[in-house]
Amino acid sequence: MLEPNQPRFDFSSPPPMQQQQQPSPSPAQFFPAQHSSTGGNAFYPSPAFGSGGVPPPAATAAAPQSDDRVYKGVHPVVALFHLAFKAGALLTFILGSLFSSSYVTVFVVTILFLAADFWTTKNVSGRLLVCLRWWNEVRDDGSTHWVFESAPDAEARVNAFDKWFFWITTGGNFLVWLLLAIFNLMSSRLPMTIVGAVLGGANFIGFLKCSRDAKKRVTQFMLERAAQQQGLVREAARAL
Repeated sequence: MLEPNQPRFDFSSPPPMQQQQQPSPSPAQFFPAQHSSTGGNAFYPSPAFGSGGVPPPAATAAAPQSDDRVYKGVHPVVALFHLAFKAGALLTFILGSLFSSSYVTVFVVTILFLAADFWTTKNVSGRLLVCLRWWNEVRDDGSTHWVFESAPDAEARVNAFDKWFFWITTGGNFLVWLLLAIFNLMSSRLPMTIVGAVLGGANFIGFLKCSRDAKKRVTQFMLERAAQQQGLVREAARAL
């Protein structure tokens, strides 16, 4: 028998509580949508498509770097001296009287520039820029003989810009001195123009003949190879 003031305890299991399922919070509750003037959610911006909702094309390969060199060939130092001596001779002839009143001084400096240009073009720049070389031999009987040399693989070794630069400057130099000789027929400076035209013309004509001789050799070589191939084909046909 229990006492009235003693608390009673109920050891029976209580009924199960019905748990109410609550929806999971969405990101919009924590990050409210902010609409921009262009449309779409500011927090989750839409991709920047082009007009009509078409995505832009994939990035193409990077464009090749442009060549900023002044001289596009492979022998810039040789080309510099090839042009410097020609320009020095012309500038001394045209502007020499402004710096010196002595005709002899202008004449000597001009001839020195012309001689340096002739030797450089004939023996250095012609051999490196176009793989050609020429000289003139005097035989015992007094006759002259042109001798031409060219690299066997000149077409593959010569740079296109080097070749263009060489022929433009060499031919242009000869033409300029020829015009100066015509304009100074009655002038005391005519001997300088004659020397310039003769030396420039010798180089231009010499390399022109050398180039033609080299092309003729290449053509002859190709014809010989073709004839050999035809002979081999005939022998193979006979063997069959």
